[in-house]
Amino acid sequence: MVFLPGLEQVGIYELPLTLVLISIMLAGICLGVGLAFSSVKLKNFGKEELFQALVNAAMLGALAVLIITVDSTLDSFVTDDVLESCNVTELQNSSLMMDYVTCKSDIYLGQAYDVQLGITRSTSIMFFMGDMSLNLGVVTSSPFNSMTQTAETLSSLNQTLNVAVMLMNLESLLLRFIIFICLPILLPLGFIFRSFFVTRKMGAILISVALSFYVIYPLFLFISLPFLDQHEQEMDSTLDSLNGFSTSYSYIPMMDMNRQSEVINSINIMSSSSMNTGNIVDEVYHLSRKVTVAVSNIFFYVIVFHLLALVITLVSIIQLYKVLATEFVAPVFDKL
Repeated sequence: MVFLPGLEQVGIYELPLTLVLISIMLAGICLGVGLAFSSVKLKNFGKEELFQALVNAAMLGALAVLIITVDSTLDSFVTDDVLESCNVTELQNSSLMMDYVTCKSDIYLGQAYDVQLGITRSTSIMFFMGDMSLNLGVVTSSPFNSMTQTAETLSSLNQTLNVAVMLMNLESLLLRFIIFICLPILLPLGFIFRSFFVTRKMGAILISVALSFYVIYPLFLFISLPFLDQHEQEMDSTLDSLNGFSTSYSYIPMMDMNRQSEVINSINIMSSSSMNTGNIVDEVYHLSRKVTVAVSNIFFYVIVFHLLALVITLVSIIQLYKVLATEFVAPVFDKL
């Protein structure tokens, strides 16, 4: 996907570009009228607004060049199968970097949802395993009572994962907010407000927010994507283990616990063999270990990378605002 395929498809630049051209024309008219009628106030107003309009045009051009350069660089790294695996048709007016970051974020969010569902299914089976008991007359034995503790541990991890999933969902919404709000709405409004002296600082903050969230935020997230790719196989392995466990022992919740023969048969099967490791205890241990690693990776990605991305974006907003809120002076305009 190319950000600016050609001059015939300006996309989200259309409104900001139109506003910049209108401000340049209005400033030129004010300057011309001021010179024609020797009106110093009107002439100075025209000069100042013309210079600010040219600054806005330069920023818009720099943004276009920056995004096109970044997209051209990323084009050799981004594979088409990743974009085809998720729905990016709704993002057709965004940059390749935004498309790729949003797509990978949705894929990782989907994996987190699958892990969450797998943990829920597996823990429900483990709770049933813990409740299985043998009535031996005066003695009642619960050979898999420790499964209850393991299930409680996995349930706690699932609650932690639920927090991470909520944050990842907020990230997905934020990325779409950036795509549909920042450049199409905030940037044009920023150019409008910055064209007038009274609202120049308001325009500066709007432009700073739009540019920082559209360029700095996704760029930092793109840098963190190798971390996701590195642990993608671990996530797939965890999902396979969870699905395999829930599939192999899906019959346990449907057992009649009052039929001792059925309970004994199930206990013998679980004690003697398992789908991978030879017994149910080892299998649950390895499953818990994989789940713990997967949840840790997800939480690390959400907390560390996204927190750093937001902090760097906020710093960028502050620094850009200081620059854009400054009254630029062009000595060459004093000669007019």
